Amino acid sequence: MITARPGLLGVSRRRRRAGISVIEFVMAAALILGVLVASGVTLANVERSLAVSRARDGATLLASNIMTQAAQFKCQLEVDPQTASGAWKRCVEALRGEALPTSVVTTNPAGDLFFAAKFPTGCVSAREATANPSLVPTPGCTEYKVLLTSRWLRTAGDPAQCQNPLKQPTMLRRTLELRWRPVGAVEDIVYKLTTLQAVPSSSAFDGANRRGLVVRGTPGTVATLGLGSGKVSRVLEPCTTTGVSPTATGEAWFPFLPAPASSTEYSLSIGASIDWNAANFPSFGAGSNVTNFRNPAECPSAAGEIWTSAGMSCAVGQ
Repeated sequence: MITARPGLLGVSRRRRRAGISVIEFVMAAALILGVLVASGVTLANVERSLAVSRARDGATLLASNIMTQAAQFKCQLEVDPQTASGAWKRCVEALRGEALPTSVVTTNPAGDLFFAAKFPTGCVSAREATANPSLVPTPGCTEYKVLLTSRWLRTAGDPAQCQNPLKQPTMLRRTLELRWRPVGAVEDIVYKLTTLQAVPSSSAFDGANRRGLVVRGTPGTVATLGLGSGKVSRVLEPCTTTGVSPTATGEAWFPFLPAPASSTEYSLSIGASIDWNAANFPSFGAGSNVTNFRNPAECPSAAGEIWTSAGMSCAVGQ
């Protein structure tokens, strides 16, 4: 009868136990590493979600402030290019909540506004801190690009329909669009808000001899009306012309225009663009064509005109 030697069996068992212990250690280490990686990913996702949530809350508060102050400071209610000088700077500084950088050109036209803002006001963004190492970024500071457009409408009118300048409007609709891009994202987040304001009682709006100009063209482009050194810009918003076959187009309305002196003419620049990707500060691009015009003799003094790429036409009978 052959029996195993106790000493050899003990060594074999100890070796097996040692081998199992190494495998268990490797598996445990891999499990711990996986947990740590998963926790890091989860924490990063939570931080991104919190940052997006804070940015959305900031957008809500910023939008409310901008719309309230736009009404108080009468922004976009400028109708006479000659008296609109300085309106862009005054309104943008009020709506931003802080002064414009000295590098920003302040000869921009009045009317629709395109600018950059931060929330909380006066905070230091990560971009600014990167460009200037002496600055310390403010936690939760978000930079927004702001586009505040306007559309003149009549009470009980259909805002989807293109307007006719035969009668003056009764209210101004403001549409605010905020855009920002979270860290690591490839697309902007967009927030929109719309409000209405009645036309104020003023000689600028009550004059019986004032007329209007409707500009129609590609939606999203900018029309700039000038008289002398003053200018008013508006973004062409989508609308539909009535008729047998309704046609979608873009439109901007310049109402309550005073008749220019015989020696002056309005200038009309069409085709400017909105540069959402401007490197430092949002801006309108340059207009592609300019047309000079006066009120046609055949139009009543209180009537208006409609400009299209085909030329100018009197609004009477349309």
